[in-house]
Amino acid sequence: MAVFKNAVFYPETANFIQAVPLSETEMKAVGRLVGDLKSYNLWNKMLAIYPFVGFTGSAGFTTVVPDSFKWNLKDPRDINAAYRLTFQKVNSIGLGSNWYASSNGLKPNGYDQGAITQITASSIPVSNFHFSYYSRTNSIKGLGGAVTGGGGTAMALYPSTGSTTLNYANVSTTTTPVAASSIGLHTITAPATNTLVRYYNNTGASSTMTFQSNVNYPIGLFSTTYNGTINGSGLSDNGDAECAFASIGYALSDLDVTNLYTAVQRFQTTLGRQV
Repeated sequence: MAVFKNAVFYPETANFIQAVPLSETEMKAVGRLVGDLKSYNLWNKMLAIYPFVGFTGSAGFTTVVPDSFKWNLKDPRDINAAYRLTFQKVNSIGLGSNWYASSNGLKPNGYDQGAITQITASSIPVSNFHFSYYSRTNSIKGLGGAVTGGGGTAMALYPSTGSTTLNYANVSTTTTPVAASSIGLHTITAPATNTLVRYYNNTGASSTMTFQSNVNYPIGLFSTTYNGTINGSGLSDNGDAECAFASIGYALSDLDVTNLYTAVQRFQTTLGRQV
């Protein structure tokens, strides 16, 4: 354990606090999140955790994403190898220009914005991955977590109020959604060969898919990526849901997803931004 400002934290929490200036409430929330993920045996299943905390100033539109939002809770170093987020804007459409940032998280414009996670899709086994996104606003657009280019697609999550397309490695299937809204925690995971499960909060529905080899390009958040950069096609591929938490890592079981929802919802409740 580590002591920081009269509080006792796991070393990982203290490292994050030293990298990202937080309020006392945010310190408490992050500390509890790390503790919960460890107690639920989820910590080591995560490659990247983006908590979107540390915002200061007035909420509103901005052309520059607050520095505090780029950090990976698992490894808060300011290098690509630590899977920090790199925010991009593709000026190919001309619709929208600014992110909306606040203490509640980050909301892209839904047209030409996204973030590169630095995690290559090919580094995660095709039958052993998960991607989660805590959305505070309703949207029919993609939440990201997707890669295209080189003849493959990975981890595309579209929480539409109609049918939901789950893409993975050149294979696409359409399933009846388990949620009528994108508000809440959405998780997709491949816990076994040719099995893909989509969860809304802690309720899941599985699909059978034939997985192919994955692609050697970085995964995007808020948007698909194409050959390593944010997709500029916009509209359906680029999301506009306000994000208050996201994670990428290895496969999660039903119990894992239930525990992840419990941990994330407790984290959001401590911050007063739960939905």
